[in-house]
Amino acid sequence: MGPARVQSLGGKQYILVVVDDFTRYTWVVLLKDKAEAPEKMIHLCEKLQVEKDIVVARIRSDHGREFENTKLATFCNEQGTHQEFSSSKTPQQNGIVERKNRVVQEMVRVMLHNKKLPKSFWGEAVNTACHTLNRVYFRPNSKKTPYELWRGKKPVVKYFRIFDSDCYILRDREHLEKFDAKSDKGYFLGYSSTSRAYRVYNLRTKTVMESSNVVINDEVCPEAHPESTTQVQDKPMEVNDSLPDDYIVKHSDEELMVLNDAISVPSSSKPSTPVHETQQVQHEFSPSSEQRDVKSAFLNGMLQEEVYVEQPKGFLDPHRPDDVYKLKRALYGLKQASRAWYDRLTAYLTEHGFKRGFADTTLFIRKDKNSFVVAQIYVDDIVFGATNNSLAYSFADEMKAMFEMSMVGELTYFLGLQVKQTDSGIYINQAKYAKNLVKRFGLDHAAHARTPMAANAKLTNDPSGESVDVTLYRSMIRCLLYLTASRPDIAFSVESNLSLAGFSNSDWASNADDRKSTTGGCFYIGTNLVA
Repeated sequence: MGPARVQSLGGKQYILVVVDDFTRYTWVVLLKDKAEAPEKMIHLCEKLQVEKDIVVARIRSDHGREFENTKLATFCNEQGTHQEFSSSKTPQQNGIVERKNRVVQEMVRVMLHNKKLPKSFWGEAVNTACHTLNRVYFRPNSKKTPYELWRGKKPVVKYFRIFDSDCYILRDREHLEKFDAKSDKGYFLGYSSTSRAYRVYNLRTKTVMESSNVVINDEVCPEAHPESTTQVQDKPMEVNDSLPDDYIVKHSDEELMVLNDAISVPSSSKPSTPVHETQQVQHEFSPSSEQRDVKSAFLNGMLQEEVYVEQPKGFLDPHRPDDVYKLKRALYGLKQASRAWYDRLTAYLTEHGFKRGFADTTLFIRKDKNSFVVAQIYVDDIVFGATNNSLAYSFADEMKAMFEMSMVGELTYFLGLQVKQTDSGIYINQAKYAKNLVKRFGLDHAAHARTPMAANAKLTNDPSGESVDVTLYRSMIRCLLYLTASRPDIAFSVESNLSLAGFSNSDWASNADDRKSTTGGCFYIGTNLVA
């Protein structure tokens, strides 16, 4: 397949696609010129013969000179391999590999354009597409993947990541000084064919490298990459090529921009649920909302009642061992600590012109003519934004003058909500929260079922059975309640039919244990169950 108008990172222009006729297992090799094809084909055949301990029976191709030549014909004669050629202008006679060419080409096109990558990255995309095809798609008329048919075992895909996701690469190949950064930022490009490692592009060194010590952030889509030129050698999925030392990568300043690190959620934040689309929340805020963390927040609370504590261990007064201390401020561990801190903070904000929300008492707003500042409080975290930067900076200075605070930075993750801020608006989704929730309750490998159990099943008491974990069930319900509170579109579907319908049913003496009857009812608005 080729030639490509834009050379790949290693200066390649052609793609050699080889497909096993029975298993549909695929190999791809990147070529600088068609003249390399015979040598690569011979090398691949020899490797497969050693791996399977059998001789390749037949090679089917078109009449291209890269296949119909003396070198490849001599090799086939020596090995006893039969060469077949499709008729001229009849590619459908070799339809298996022709269709595979089309699938690989379409996958690479989507991967590059979806991430807005420069076209010079097509070589890495081809290798990743081939790696995925062998392990994900079933062979036609079979329930097994090409990898399973070729290797005799099911593939492991838990290490799969989204192509071109932001990643952080541990700098374990160089000597670091005490205060040097431990990792470099980069882009995930694929998987190594010779080791259990990822192929990544390092933004600092401008190189394509392989490493297993990589943290990949594939929950949030990275920024678009402008066109760039590179001189790096590709590494095909089944061929081991080394990278030259003199490759150069030119990037504009925008390409060096990556998303901020996610902010850790407080340990008391609630879990998550699947979200299939991104919500857009339009505000009149400045381009970014910020988050600050109050250091030792509970120690700032003033107690309104008398509280006494024992003398702490190690500070016991030997002359008055029975005396106790009277607290002036709250301490961590006191029941009053959180309330005292919140009262102190509320009093300070109201003194400076903020008004507390009625529906949400942790939300504070201060209006100034045509501008306003919004602050949301969660324990010791304060998220705030304003209609202009000057108001936001002023509020930050006021809080810093009163309380000891640390600047967390631009808001990217808060209470299970992933936040991405752009000039066009603020985008919120809960994909990470959702995946963690499903995994937490062991439902990540569960099969989907419209009706979880048979409608005519009779339930009976099982004295010897294992008791249901009530705390687990309640935890699931609380997680779902949190999602319905933060995502009302999950709880209520859009329905044009607003007709109300009620249904009831009774099952007399149906209980197999005590012959008690069961009755119940439900109500629908349109096609949605509401009660």
